[in-house]
Amino acid sequence: MRITTTFIVVFTLLFSTNTNAQESRLWLRNINYIDVISGEAKKGNILLEDGKIKKIAKRAAASPNPDDIDGTGKWLIPGLVDAHIHLFQSGGLYTRPDALDMTQYRSYEIEQTWLKKNANDLLKRYLRLGITTVVDVGGPMANFGIRDSLKEQSDYPSLYM
Repeated sequence: MRITTTFIVVFTLLFSTNTNAQESRLWLRNINYIDVISGEAKKGNILLEDGKIKKIAKRAAASPNPDDIDGTGKWLIPGLVDAHIHLFQSGGLYTRPDALDMTQYRSYEIEQTWLKKNANDLLKRYLRLGITTVVDVGGPMANFGIRDSLKEQSDYPSLYM
């Protein structure tokens, strides 16, 4: 796996890797992190096993796993939370007819249909950005069905309402 950004979010890595038995063990090598006990920035090797941090070591054990990640020059951070989203507002021109009425070009109903159809993809985009939890603070009742259908799936952020 090739990571080119400065930050590596542990939960995003776990969701983007395969989950077969051989690959449930992954080393992040030469990664920068904050020691939560001392508050110091450190560099080390972090073993992820079965979705959890199992070990932080100065040296990583030899591993045949080709998915191990070289974290040189990168930082490990926890998953982020967006505590104010609206699942059925895409941020596009047609989402808020109360703020900018563009319904003569595209009806609000068509926009809502598109958003419902693409909700899964929109939620996956949060996860790809390192946002592992989102909170919808005032959407339609249909959001509860979407939340419930994704509850057991790990390739979506946790969705609260």
